[in-house]
Amino acid sequence: MNRHSLFSLSILLGLTGCSAGFESEYSCDKVGGVSGCVTMNEVRDNLYGYTGDSGNATVSPQSRLAPPSVFTLLPRRSRDGEPERSQEHVKKLTVFPFIDKDNHYIDTMDVYFVLDDSRWSGRPARAIWKD
Repeated sequence: MNRHSLFSLSILLGLTGCSAGFESEYSCDKVGGVSGCVTMNEVRDNLYGYTGDSGNATVSPQSRLAPPSVFTLLPRRSRDGEPERSQEHVKKLTVFPFIDKDNHYIDTMDVYFVLDDSRWSGRPARAIWKD
């Protein structure tokens, strides 16, 4: 039990050492050219007004006034219509009355065979429900 507690204590001390004393290495300083901790929106906003450390890079005044749109417009898909399901292709076989070898009377019966399964065409129903 002593060995287990010594192992736990060494791991605990190692973890506290990782969290203390490394502030300068793991702090948010100059992320995206902005000092301190910033959000991604602030980094993106700074992109349009950033001149760099040398001061040589310039941004045209027009791009500062009208930053590009955050969203790109894509063509919309058609939301109208319904999915269609084709009919199964079924054949019916009629067995007429007969008497079997044990002298039992078998009445008329119909046996159905599915030759071709039904299929969905168009957009699936789940895709329309999500719209």
